[in-house]
Amino acid sequence: MNNNQDDNYRFYLKNKDENLLFVAPHLGINSIDSTVEEVTKSVDFKVEQLRNEFNQSESGSVSMRGQSEYKTTNEDPQIVKNRLREKYREALKRDEKLEAEAERSVNEPTSDMEEHQAELKKRHKNEIEAYQVVQQRILDSFKRDMDNLMLKFDAEFSRLRKVHSELLADIQLKQEEDSAVVSGTHQP
Repeated sequence: MNNNQDDNYRFYLKNKDENLLFVAPHLGINSIDSTVEEVTKSVDFKVEQLRNEFNQSESGSVSMRGQSEYKTTNEDPQIVKNRLREKYREALKRDEKLEAEAERSVNEPTSDMEEHQAELKKRHKNEIEAYQVVQQRILDSFKRDMDNLMLKFDAEFSRLRKVHSELLADIQLKQEEDSAVVSGTHQP
């Protein structure tokens, strides 16, 4: 690792809390998994409740059926048919109510889910702020490095301009000396 890479490595690890995302970016996945598990448990619990209610209503309707079968022997078949039709309609209505309640409970956010979502939003906001802090440090470091490079460039440019001027002066002086020698040799 060269010196510049070593500086960058130390730069990122100055503050463990702010740079946790660079060290272990996979930590955010656990929160999503836990959210899914909580929602699954909640839905499973509500489905189990609905099943229990349904089983209780079924056991009640079985006992009613048994009673109505004993009564049907003495009653008119048309009355029995109407009574059974009415019970069937009531069962359908109860079934529709249970389905609507189950769907509402699945679609309706619970307070636990809302709290967890708020926690995730807060954590996401904190992660963004940490990224912004690190980004600002990188930008500041880049600006310092560019300023240093520009100072070095300006110093080297000035040195080369001075060397160039000296060379031009030497060339001009040599040309003047050469022309003086040439003009001195051509005297009549």
